[in-house]
Amino acid sequence: MDVALKDLIMHFLVQIFTPYLVAQFFHADLSHIPLQISKSGI
Repeated sequence: MDVALKDLIMHFLVQIFTPYLVAQFFHADLSHIPLQISKSGI
């Protein structure tokens, strides 16, 4: 496989999966925070 193409694919996958993994992490993390913070509008 062409190195440039491989780099492009890896970059593409990172762009997709990084936000997904971050969202999963924060969703799990925020689920432990009291709901009063959500009610304050954050």
